[in-house]
Amino acid sequence: MEIEEASAKVKATGPDDIPAEPGWTAWSGVLPVEMRLGPARPAPGDGSPGDGSPGDDLAPYGPGVRLDAALALRPARS
Repeated sequence: MEIEEASAKVKATGPDDIPAEPGWTAWSGVLPVEMRLGPARPAPGDGSPGDGSPGDDLAPYGPGVRLDAALALRPARS
C-alpha cells in the first residue's frame, strides 16, 4: 500500500466527547500502537558454540514481549 498523504492529531489526553453534527459520521477514539519483539534469529554463519539459541539471560526478551517492557528490564548504566 502506498501512502501519499496522512494526517494525525496527537495529544496526551483521550478523545473528547464532541457533539455530533448533522450528516457528519466520523468516529472518535484511540487506536493503540504497540511494538513487540519477534522471535530471535541467529546471525548467518554464526560460529559460536552451543545450540545456536539465545541463552537464559535473554528469556525475558522473548517473542511477543512489548518493546517498552523489554527496555524497562535492562539494568541501569552507571
